[in-house]
Amino acid sequence: MLCLVALMPCSWALAAPVRAAAAADAATPPALARQQALERAFTQAVMLEAGRILPAPLAEARTAFLRSFLEPRAMELVVSYQEAPGAKPSPATPSLPSGPEANHQPSLSENGQASAPLQLELDVEVNRPALRGILQRFGLLSGGTRTYALRLGPGVAEQDFRALEALNTFMGLTRAPTADLDIFLERLPQGYYKGILRQPGNAQAAVIVADGKDLPTLWQNLWGQLFEGREFRPGGASRWLEVGGFASVELVSAFGHVLAGWDESLQNVVILSLDVRQTGIAARWSVRMVDRAKLAARFAEALPPRGLALVRPEVLLGAPDTP
Repeated sequence: MLCLVALMPCSWALAAPVRAAAAADAATPPALARQQALERAFTQAVMLEAGRILPAPLAEARTAFLRSFLEPRAMELVVSYQEAPGAKPSPATPSLPSGPEANHQPSLSENGQASAPLQLELDVEVNRPALRGILQRFGLLSGGTRTYALRLGPGVAEQDFRALEALNTFMGLTRAPTADLDIFLERLPQGYYKGILRQPGNAQAAVIVADGKDLPTLWQNLWGQLFEGREFRPGGASRWLEVGGFASVELVSAFGHVLAGWDESLQNVVILSLDVRQTGIAARWSVRMVDRAKLAARFAEALPPRGLALVRPEVLLGAPDTP
């Protein structure tokens, strides 16, 4: 048996391009209209890609908060784009997700006819790993809510903490008198804020320390570390999956793209090795499982039509990994 071991991690994290459409304001000068429409289309594309990654749709208020955060960063999250083939300008403003462009109306020209604003329809490739990292740091991939107890130190008053109410709602955080997570906040003489997060009664749990120039920044840094920590992630430590029956390495690569799109059931997909066998090529991936039931349903739908099989199906039942 010939074993081909990958010399470096190979991750297929960029999904298919997202189709986005947006219009500039009717009164925007032509020199600025295209940039305005581009920025709005990029925001829409990033929001649509976020919807693909999130395990479940967000409530309206949380969606609006996420959009307000991603909008000024959307251009940085776009890998590439091209105008959609066959797209034509239309007087009607396209129907888009919630956002400022949804309310723009065409202006009237000198002859009283409505003049159509510049509109773009794009195929946008979003930086999926970077976007997933943002969603993870906000706790949006963890599911459910987290309860914490809060102690305020010097320089931080209850009134100061109320400024974080919207951020708490967005991140799914609930304050309670007692909880399995304890947070201490203070403002240091140097002017910046410091926070400590610990698990009371668990001496082996890591203590998370963060700081920030203001409370929102500190809050994001503190919880971001927690949500990125392996012990706090849904699914726990990484596991490995092995699928057999591939006829070529190209088909392995294509199936890697498929796995990378199953964010609701597994994440952090990295190929480890290929084994050439009489029955075909078997590929092994390191993954972090999020939902075994959903993953089993995905495999039941995707493997038989491709002539593939899971080498160790018991891994979906929670059996421990062994090399």
